[in-house]
Amino acid sequence: MKTSHFRTCILVCNGILRLSEIPRPRRVGRVVFFRADFLMSVEVHNFGISDPFANDTSQFSVGGSSTHLIHIRNQQRNGRKSVTTVQGLDKALDLKKMVRALKKELNCNGTVIEDADYGSVIQLQGDQRHAVKEFLEREAICLGEQIRIHGA
Repeated sequence: MKTSHFRTCILVCNGILRLSEIPRPRRVGRVVFFRADFLMSVEVHNFGISDPFANDTSQFSVGGSSTHLIHIRNQQRNGRKSVTTVQGLDKALDLKKMVRALKKELNCNGTVIEDADYGSVIQLQGDQRHAVKEFLEREAICLGEQIRIHGA
């Protein structure tokens, strides 16, 4: 299971992941991303009714609950120009750092817009819907089933 840097910090603070198990950072341009490829429980929390050897991943889901959706849309501007918007990302993520990495990887411009109704929304130039989905899955920011691509 892969987690983001933020989730790795939470797992270390809660005692689920040891500091010695944190992998080295991986560089993409100037932005550093961390990955944790496995989880190891330090102690047994509950040997109650549930089976301790069952594959229960609900407690340690990567992108939060499965009902939390990330919406990726493409909006036509004028002519062939379009804007890709990403909304519904976790508020704890550093969106400016994410936009910086997306801009460098996708060779486009982008920004973070604060909207009263939708919260923080990432805007990228061009039709980048599928590339953004691959980026979010690869960097373990969310799961594939949490992403909805509109207008595909």
